[in-house]
Formats: sequence, structure tokens, C-alpha cells
Amino acid sequence: MTKKMKSLGIGAAAFFGLALLIEAGTPTTAHAAEATQQIQGRIVNAAVDRDCIEPDGKRICTHEINGIAISDQGELIDRTIIGNMYGGPAGSGEPSENRGYAVWKYPDGSTMLMKSEGKAETNADGQRVVSGTKTCIEGTGRFANADCTINWQHTPDKNGLRVGTYSGTITPASQS
Repeated sequence: MTKKMKSLGIGAAAFFGLALLIEAGTPTTAHAAEATQQIQGRIVNAAVDRDCIEPDGKRICTHEINGIAISDQGELIDRTIIGNMYGGPAGSGEPSENRGYAVWKYPDGSTMLMKSEGKAETNADGQRVVSGTKTCIEGTGRFANADCTINWQHTPDKNGLRVGTYSGTITPASQS
């Protein structure tokens, strides 16, 4: 097990307090193919690889973020985001814009490839809040040709993990 995976597991367990109990046989709304599904859950970004330059007082970064999402139905979703950020210099508190692509891999092998757009701003408490929207580009398995819109938000916790929430809708191909 890699150091990143250990950090992710320890951080996720600490964040969720090992309180995620899944009742056997409980259907997940993500498996229902008849209608638009409401989804929501929690996210933890554990590993962030970032490369930045700061020309002319602005910061430009490329990044890869790896983490997990845990749906309210108990699905553990593997998340990878590749993107870029443009904004003020590090530590300035200036807002920044974020763009990229995200892949969510589900336990049954289904995937969603999404375009992601967001922003980072400093709130009144001095905490950096990153939020935005993901929209489906394509999917496999139960998400093949589905439409989706997912709103997300996260902030750094005291351990350096970025923790937050997501919510949105997925409309299966037969309904889109």
C-alpha cells in the first residue's frame, strides 16, 4: 500500500468517524435506471500533485487530484481530477478559477467522465473554499450516455485533506 493510499484511508476513516454503516440489500438510487436520480455524498481529496509558476504576479498551476467520494447510499467512488488553476499568487487570498476533467469510477465498473469548472475564494473565517460544477461528457456501464450535473464544495481540514460535499442529478440515457 502506498503512502498516499494509507493517508487517504486514515483521513477518510477519521473524517467519517467510521460511521458509514451500509444495510445489506439496500438499493442505491444510482442503480435505478427509470428516472432522473438525485445524488449526494461526501468527498475527500487526499493526494494533490501540483506544478505552479507565477509570472507577472499571477499564479498558474496544473494539478492532479486523487481522492474518494462516498455516496449517501454507501458507494465508495474513486475520483481523479486533472486540471489547471489561474489566480493570484500563493497566500494572497485572491480568488482563482479552476478548470479540468474528472473521472469517477464506481465499484461496479461504471465510470463518469466530467468537465469541471470552479473557483477558490477565501471566506470570512479566512478559510479557502473551493466550489464548482461538473457536467457529464460520457460514461460507461450504468452511466453510458447519461446526462449529469454535480455541484461540489470542499475546504482543507486540519490534517491537510480537502473535505466537502457533492450533490446533483444523473439522467440515464433512456430519459436524456
